[in-house]
Amino acid sequence: MPSTTMSSLADAGQEDPVLSLEVREHLGTQLRALYGSLDAFGASGPLHALMERLDAALAAYGETLTAEVRAGMAEQMPGLMRFALSLTKDRSRAEDLVQETLMRAWRSRHTYEAGTNVAGWLTMILRNTFYSHHRKRSHEVEDPDEAYAAALSIAPPQEDRLHLQDMHVAMGQLPPEQRETLVLIVLNNLSYEEAALAMGCKVGTVKSRMSRARERLSEILG
Repeated sequence: MPSTTMSSLADAGQEDPVLSLEVREHLGTQLRALYGSLDAFGASGPLHALMERLDAALAAYGETLTAEVRAGMAEQMPGLMRFALSLTKDRSRAEDLVQETLMRAWRSRHTYEAGTNVAGWLTMILRNTFYSHHRKRSHEVEDPDEAYAAALSIAPPQEDRLHLQDMHVAMGQLPPEQRETLVLIVLNNLSYEEAALAMGCKVGTVKSRMSRARERLSEILG
């Protein structure tokens, strides 16, 4: 799978000549710090138990998930949770969204093409699920007490916590499509092509969103 690392905030320099490499790398570091505690998400707890129940259900019919899909679903739980949080801004709703995504992926397991990207496939299911529900809701969940920011990461020292809250506020001011792009590429290591497929747009659109998101974050954070 083509991989995009933290330097994704620093690559494609020809598209983002305004921001220095140092600034872009710093933004990437802050984003990772904000979502850092989610790296082990799903290794235990309700989602892990859900996967075991799904495996047992298949076994009862003499069927198993392919090793590729089973491993991909387990490995992508932290990334799915990061993306779900960027969409819902609410920890509980994000967990429900990831759980529903895994259920839908399990039911649609036969649609996955072996050898393609599991992360992109799951991301597309999650995104479609969210917007299907979102159309039925009139507004996003508000977060006046910064509960969302507190849920994202283990409490760091006071000064660092203030920086993370600044990043959280800045992320909240980005248009949804720019926030999605940052999370998918910078945090979930999807390539531009994979992110474009998941979001149903062109690669050039993804690159443009990345550039605008970087510039906007830099402006907000000073």
